[in-house]
Amino acid sequence: MTSKADFSAGEWRLLRETPLSIGAAVMVADTASGFFGMLQEGVALAMGAIACAADFPDNVIIKGILSEEKQLDTKPRLDSPEARTQFKAETLDLCRRSVALLAEKATPQEAEQYRRWLAAIARKVAEAAKEGGFMGIGGKRVSEAEAVYLTEIDTALGVGTQAG
Repeated sequence: MTSKADFSAGEWRLLRETPLSIGAAVMVADTASGFFGMLQEGVALAMGAIACAADFPDNVIIKGILSEEKQLDTKPRLDSPEARTQFKAETLDLCRRSVALLAEKATPQEAEQYRRWLAAIARKVAEAAKEGGFMGIGGKRVSEAEAVYLTEIDTALGVGTQAG
């Protein structure tokens, strides 16, 4: 069983920040939901990480991440389309690096569960608010831009496609 003690401080920071970055990147994949939609997606990120972890109750890595304060060490600037695009690309890199790290240091089951947990968090955030429409009428639960980004996340994590 792999735990925090098996990772360096930098490696643990990577594993801890990846779920938060995924949620934030999904939130900015499509900003059409406006302020209230972003608020709903933020709540989905916070609550979704915990809810999705219930599927992996014996995973010590996930439990360790959830037991710590949840914040990014550096706050990304997301005030322009270019900055959001850059952040999304950096998040995909975090996904790939986390997967590689766990392939090296964790059991195959722990690594698979972590990857599936991250994909579930991304999906939960994407589904939290309708994109488009007016005052909750019409719109899609997952926008085209979010669906594309969910596919990119799944590819970076090496899990089956969940977008749609």
